Amino acid sequence: DISVPDFTVTYDGNGSTGGSVPEDGSRYEEGQTVTVLGNTGSLIRTGCTFAGWNTRSDDTGTTYMQNQTFSMGTDDVVLYARWTVNPTFGVTYDGNGSTGGSVPEDGSRYEEGQSVSVLGNTGSLIRSGYSFAGWSVQSDGSGTVFLQDQIFPMGPADVVLYACWTVEPPVTLTFDSREGSPVDSQSIIYCTAADLPDHPHKNGYALQGWYTEPSCITQWDFETGLVTADMTLYAKWIESTFGLLFTLNSDETGFLVSCGKAMDQENVVIPEYWECQKVLGLNTQAFYNAVNLTGITLPEGLLTIGESAFADCALLSDITIPDGVISLGPSAFSYCDSLNEVHLPDSLVYIEEETFYHCIALKEITVPSGVKSVGDKAFTNCYMLTGVSLPEGLESLGNWSFSYCIQLETMSIPSSVTVLGDYVFNENRSLTDVYMNRSDPPDAGLSIFQFCGALSAVHVPSGSADDYKTAQNWLEYKDIIVDP
Repeated sequence: DISVPDFTVTYDGNGSTGGSVPEDGSRYEEGQTVTVLGNTGSLIRTGCTFAGWNTRSDDTGTTYMQNQTFSMGTDDVVLYARWTVNPTFGVTYDGNGSTGGSVPEDGSRYEEGQSVSVLGNTGSLIRSGYSFAGWSVQSDGSGTVFLQDQIFPMGPADVVLYACWTVEPPVTLTFDSREGSPVDSQSIIYCTAADLPDHPHKNGYALQGWYTEPSCITQWDFETGLVTADMTLYAKWIESTFGLLFTLNSDETGFLVSCGKAMDQENVVIPEYWECQKVLGLNTQAFYNAVNLTGITLPEGLLTIGESAFADCALLSDITIPDGVISLGPSAFSYCDSLNEVHLPDSLVYIEEETFYHCIALKEITVPSGVKSVGDKAFTNCYMLTGVSLPEGLESLGNWSFSYCIQLETMSIPSSVTVLGDYVFNENRSLTDVYMNRSDPPDAGLSIFQFCGALSAVHVPSGSADDYKTAQNWLEYKDIIVDP
């Protein structure tokens, strides 16, 4: 007898994640008809749908569906499960007119019928005049409103959920000035910021801010705080130092202050108002040689600090100069030996001669953008100064203005500077690099880098080295003038 060869048909799940392949126990001779089985073992593959069988695993062969037939060939046959990727859809959130905050983000993709859990207002969305009330599939709020953690089934398309908003009536902000002059209340659109009210005044006191409770623990921020209910803010006052001397200025628009009988005080508080008029400045030598002074509170509304106002206040260690001050007089802080930190306001226009002369503990200084000139010897003998920031818009540095700053290692001179005074960086022994940002050389005074023994390079803009090397008073530094 001659045996006739026969062959088998097996099924492969081809990446299935569940179920089982069907089994065909028959053996087939060449040419015999094979009937393809269905997905009798309920094969599944995550994110896919079963779509029949194929003679190749990459789906490039012949495709067969259940009950289709084919003729057996001369070899065993493997039929691989075919899979089509299920379409997925996203959920996005729309602020729908929001004026602040951010929408939540759902990074998941969902198949049709899959459950979607609605996110909350995790980004603190706000809308002026409204309160948040959930999400809807309609921007006008006419559809079903979903709240956080509610579930809905995904449909056959992407979904946009729009923030729902409920109109709220205006709210009232009341100010309790605590025995100060009255302050008008404000009617405010719900969930918007209040305006900073006009400063009340209280003779002999300085206003420290507005607080949300009478005990004055939580200060209200008028820039970021949003009013969502009727509320009252309470003024916090600090009593000014006894013994200060107040004199009317020349045009009788406000007062100038001096230490008077407060000479021996360690901490001084200057009020914003005196006899119902603002304190506008500090007199010449206002606190000169106040040897016990360690701290001072300057009032809002101050415009000027007079000549030698704090000269020889050897224990004064830091000071914040309020915004609005436009002028620091000559020698205003000279010989403040302990002054290591000073905050200069953006309103400042003038830094006069010797303003910070011999402030031997001062470490850093940022000159505000409105300052056009730095006076003669303004920072001379600031031995500990290591950081100086000069603004674009500055036009001149006076004679000796940064001399004897022996810890200063680098300086960057803005392109707006057109004048460098005599000996401007004299005896800056640690200075190694100076960066000039102006293409045409500024007018330079005598020996601007005299006795700067460590100076290795004056960096100038590309293509301008020759101009610097031949300019008056720059010639002596031609060997260290370099461009990129």
